[in-house]
Amino acid sequence: MEENRDLTLMLNNLEELQKQLIDINIGDEELESNLTNILEDINSTITLLKESSKEDLNQTIEDISSKLETIRDNIINFKEGIQNSSLENRDEIVEVLLNAILIIEESQDIAVICQNAICQKPIEMIEIKLKKGRNTISGDIIDLKHLSNKIHSLWVIKDDNWYGYSPDANVTKEIEESYALIDFPIKSYKGVLIYTYEDTTIKVAKEAEELNVEHKYKNGISLHGTDGKELDISTIRCEEPNKLRAVIKIEGEKISIYNPSIPIEGMEDFTTLYKNDGYIVICDDK
Repeated sequence: MEENRDLTLMLNNLEELQKQLIDINIGDEELESNLTNILEDINSTITLLKESSKEDLNQTIEDISSKLETIRDNIINFKEGIQNSSLENRDEIVEVLLNAILIIEESQDIAVICQNAICQKPIEMIEIKLKKGRNTISGDIIDLKHLSNKIHSLWVIKDDNWYGYSPDANVTKEIEESYALIDFPIKSYKGVLIYTYEDTTIKVAKEAEELNVEHKYKNGISLHGTDGKELDISTIRCEEPNKLRAVIKIEGEKISIYNPSIPIEGMEDFTTLYKNDGYIVICDDK
């Protein structure tokens, strides 16, 4: 699946750019027409990416490269038209268009990589719903660059250390003061703890790479993912027998706890971990 990463990033870039350009408010008929043409070209490029097959991908990349060149030239011309206009918000629009040019150039670089290497079609993504507050999820997270700004931060554990990431530069600085930043792919066997300001979503790969592993954990508190498949709670164990104290799922204000001994009052019990659940395991030697 890793070979799909670059084209998936390109697809995410173009979809995000499409949203940004749609939100531009112009009010000039000729400029509006130019923007519409650019959006149509971006949309047809997105469609090419989504509908490409492994057999015709090389030709598709050539077609995409040509379209990206046209889109870039048209955005540059459009930007010049905005700069020469009398629009009150032209400086704001120009800033969006300068960022758009960077996004297209990044996509062009990806196309060059795929013309000179083996690339497969983009990974199909799905959106996981996140509740306001804390959430535990899992899944192959391909692109951290385009996280919703409703997400405060996300966290994973690697080699017994916490790693964090935030779409907010100020929060990122705070994370760096005490923790390492996530600079590695987040796979489906990793549980992810996400803090959100309000209800939102996050994209993960629709089909994760299933791993045939034993879900047996060492003493202490640990955070895990479901390896891209549904798990029965009875498969969760500690390395030492009879040490499992709790398995916990969090969805905003809803906290579900499985206790092998007795239910915990006020907490919802559960017996199944679903495909994109993340879960906390507590193994205790007391």
